[in-house]
Amino acid sequence: MPSTESSDARASLQIKQLHPLFVGEVSGIELSTPLPEAAIAALTAAIDRYAVLVFREQRLDDDAQLALARRFGPIEPPQTYSGARRLKHAEFADVSNLDAEGRPRRPPADEFARQPAVAHRRLVP
Repeated sequence: MPSTESSDARASLQIKQLHPLFVGEVSGIELSTPLPEAAIAALTAAIDRYAVLVFREQRLDDDAQLALARRFGPIEPPQTYSGARRLKHAEFADVSNLDAEGRPRRPPADEFARQPAVAHRRLVP
């Protein structure tokens, strides 16, 4: 499968195609550091080409992840949540079954009856 490099030698960006139709594995870049515009442009082109990018062994805290995401354009706010938020930034979608204290929460018994969903649910006592 083809591999491409960005024109920015400082980034040393390499992308390995992982599937014939989509998914690229990106290496040679550290996402927690400020990236040059050429690297952002190369990543944007890779997103357009592969749709899904895999970055292995990256160390991003919430602040660094949000700063990186903002380099690609405005952040779409997630749906509003009822109850206490667990995450530092309101821009992050909290997709979890944990409550604000980190305990598993159980949805109301009729939650799945009220919403159409493609899901399988099994309650374990």
